[in-house]
Amino acid sequence: MPLHLEKIDKIAADFSHLNESKRNLDLYDALNPLASEIVKDVDELILPPGYRLVRVDNRLDLGKINFELALLCDITHEVVYYNKVMVTNDVELNCRPVSQVLIWRTKKPQHNAALTGLASKIFFHYLIKSYDVVVSDVNQTTEGMSFWQARMYEALQYRLYVYGYDVMSGEVRQISNEDDVGYYQSWLWGHAEHYMNRLAIISKITLPNK
Repeated sequence: MPLHLEKIDKIAADFSHLNESKRNLDLYDALNPLASEIVKDVDELILPPGYRLVRVDNRLDLGKINFELALLCDITHEVVYYNKVMVTNDVELNCRPVSQVLIWRTKKPQHNAALTGLASKIFFHYLIKSYDVVVSDVNQTTEGMSFWQARMYEALQYRLYVYGYDVMSGEVRQISNEDDVGYYQSWLWGHAEHYMNRLAIISKITLPNK
C-alpha cells in the first residue's frame, strides 16, 4: 500500500511554502483568476462569510488529468486549505478513480470554523459524489493513514463500499465492517515489501466495475 513515511521531509518541503505568507499569497493570486466556485456542489457545506471553496483544472503539468481544490479566505487573501487531486485510469477495476495528493490545511486558529469537518465533506459530498471511486495516494504519512482510517469508518456508516486493493496482483478485498478496518490495517500499511502496491478504496459502486 501507500508508503508509510516516518520521516516526512519531502512531504513537508512540498507544502511548507504554504505556511509562508508571501508564497501563500502567490498561490492565492495564481488560483483566484482561474477558479470556479464549487461550494454549492458540496452537500452540507456552509462556509462563514469571506470564504470560497474553489476548483482549478489542469493548471499543473503532472502528466495526468488533475485539479486543485482550495479554500480561499478573501478577507485575509490566504489559501487555508489546499488539495491536489489526480484522475487515473485503472483497467483492472474498470473505473477512473481519483486520488487526493497530500492535503494541506493552515494551523491558524482564526480559520478553524471554516475548516471544521471540511476534509470529510469534500471527500464524501464532492469527490465520491462526482467520481464514484476514491483511492489512497501511494505516499502516506501517519496523519494520512489516520485520515483514511477515519474515512473508511465513515464510509461504512454511509453504506459505501470499502476495499483493499493490490495493484500488482489485481486482488480486491472487501472491508465489510468496522472490525475489518483494524484487521486490514497491517495488510494495507504494515508490510514494507508490499506498501507501494496496496491501496485503500472507497466507492459508490461495486468493484471491479462490471
